[in-house]
Amino acid sequence: MTGEPASLTARLAAAAHAVGEQARAAGPSERWTEYAVVLLADCLAAVTAAGERIPSVGGVRSMERAAALALAAHHQDRDDLHWRAGVHPGSIIWPVVCSADPAIDAATRRAAAAAGYAAMVGTARVLGPAHGRHWHLTATAGTAGAGMAAAVLAGLSPQDCATAMSHALATAGGVGQVLVERTAGAAVNRAGAVIGGILAAQAAAAGLTAAEQVLEGPRGLLPATGAWADRADPDDLVRAMSEAITSMPDALTTTSVRLYPTTGFLQSAVAGVRRLRAQVTGQPDRILVTLAAPVAALTGERGVRDEWWSARRCLAAAWLAEDVWQVADRAAGLDAELASLMARVSVVSADQPLWSAAVQCEPGGQAGVATTAAVTVATPPGWDALTDRAGCLDKWTAMGVRPELVLDRARELLIGPVTASGC
Repeated sequence: MTGEPASLTARLAAAAHAVGEQARAAGPSERWTEYAVVLLADCLAAVTAAGERIPSVGGVRSMERAAALALAAHHQDRDDLHWRAGVHPGSIIWPVVCSADPAIDAATRRAAAAAGYAAMVGTARVLGPAHGRHWHLTATAGTAGAGMAAAVLAGLSPQDCATAMSHALATAGGVGQVLVERTAGAAVNRAGAVIGGILAAQAAAAGLTAAEQVLEGPRGLLPATGAWADRADPDDLVRAMSEAITSMPDALTTTSVRLYPTTGFLQSAVAGVRRLRAQVTGQPDRILVTLAAPVAALTGERGVRDEWWSARRCLAAAWLAEDVWQVADRAAGLDAELASLMARVSVVSADQPLWSAAVQCEPGGQAGVATTAAVTVATPPGWDALTDRAGCLDKWTAMGVRPELVLDRARELLIGPVTASGC
């Protein structure tokens, strides 16, 4: 591959930087810009809804402020999601962009956001599912994305951006156990990624050299974290890199918004339940839900945050709630009605995309469903943030946020003129 940078990190960084430069030139009415405005507004809505729960940080310098914003951006666990990469870029990249000096122009912020999303998604695609089985992929890949975004904001050269990304990957972490135990550690991991990324960009700006083969070297991130476990054939890594590079130009515009107040893994299932609820009368004898095997395993009852994670509980609540935006509130109280319907929800697994779901209702007798009804949801609401822009507005309103305020602030940061720093 004559002419290409030697290391995997350098190739990812070069691709991400190129994506950023394309976004720098994007006009205010271009689809990329409009999409980015919606994603940033979604992040700002979470930060606004978190309100006084944003940690107070002494000195409020950019790194500490960015970390605090990352914690707030994960408020209610509804930050955006890149399904194919398996990461949540918005709660890491936007806090970095929002913490930039107000003197930095909107075009540079666009470049930083685009490069950050691309670097994060590309890195996640290279690390792959084997890495994600034990590590928190959003945190690991997010450190690389934060480093790239911070480096672009600092005006570093493409070579120094690659150095920043290498430093970021050398310090990346995030133990996956926080996800298994359903703790707030997932938010703390995001904040750690932001801090690591900004520090990496500062190191690159100071001229500190970085390991070139931080990903693929004998003691690099890929072998150290088990990310090669499903790639015995060396050509598999070549293919993974090719797929990663190909996915990076559209990294931001293929990121989805999580609309409904439940785990992202149940968005399609909730949509299916609500569609059937609108078609039938009364309560069914049984609701049969088909989910991807990994999703079915993740959404069982564990006695910890079941009101958010349990498929049976959340989908029973989705049927009973008067409004889809009240699903989490309805799931919070396990009363007799919810417990009764929950007992009639069955979950089966199948080989299908993580983001899809099939829902079937079986007859409930004379007062219940008259005939069996079924629906398949191939992609969840919010899959395309522009197509589902109305759903985004409804989501923010339900969170107690005025949509026009977060949209105006997002446009200011990404289109200009920028009059103040922060979110």
